[in-house]
Amino acid sequence: VWRATLNGETVAVKKLQPIRNSNSEIQDFIDKIDLTASFNCSSIITINGVIWTSPSNLKAVMEYMDLGDLRGYFVQYSPTVFTWQQKRQLLLSRLKSRNILVDSRKGAKLADFGVSKEATEQIMPRGVRTFRWMAPEVLLQKSCTIAADIYSFSAILSELDKHCIQYFDMKDPSTGTPVPNTVIIRDVMSGKLRPHFTDSCPEWVKLLADSCLQFDPEKRPKIGQIISLLNDAHD
Repeated sequence: VWRATLNGETVAVKKLQPIRNSNSEIQDFIDKIDLTASFNCSSIITINGVIWTSPSNLKAVMEYMDLGDLRGYFVQYSPTVFTWQQKRQLLLSRLKSRNILVDSRKGAKLADFGVSKEATEQIMPRGVRTFRWMAPEVLLQKSCTIAADIYSFSAILSELDKHCIQYFDMKDPSTGTPVPNTVIIRDVMSGKLRPHFTDSCPEWVKLLADSCLQFDPEKRPKIGQIISLLNDAHD
């Protein structure tokens, strides 16, 4: 991703990594750009256009967010500076913090449509994978609904509270070493493990998160209920 200027405005320019230039990967990139461009929503990144000299050199010109992604923002700012009043402005229900981009003026926007996710595995600390935001039914490869995103939303709430990726601080009590990913996945799938929160986290956030993290997807709140609760808390 590069920072560039278009008609006097700062933009981000994204292209596929050189090793990802097969016909199927290029077509997938095109489809995801097209999907993102089809949205007209203030909470989703805007695609300004595309440029290319050949299919393998295709680039997406997109809205620039000056604070980067939410995960990087957690790393840069300490919990004492990042107050809960600020955090409420960043609550978005979509997958994981690497796919939420943050701007000092525009707040936060979703970018989880392929345009900003290719390098995620390389950027994140070793051992961190998307499964840390996944609902049990997703890991179990069952039929999923929007309730899976509700679960992921609550995992992001945990990050907002702890400034730490969920389960990243878990240690094996007998060895003091990090708990293996396979153990984490097994325990999440069984319902034994889920994202947790600090004692200082506001009670209303804990209650919301608890409902969103229900093992049974049918018991999780609907999006409308979550929006209503967040609006009430903000007021």
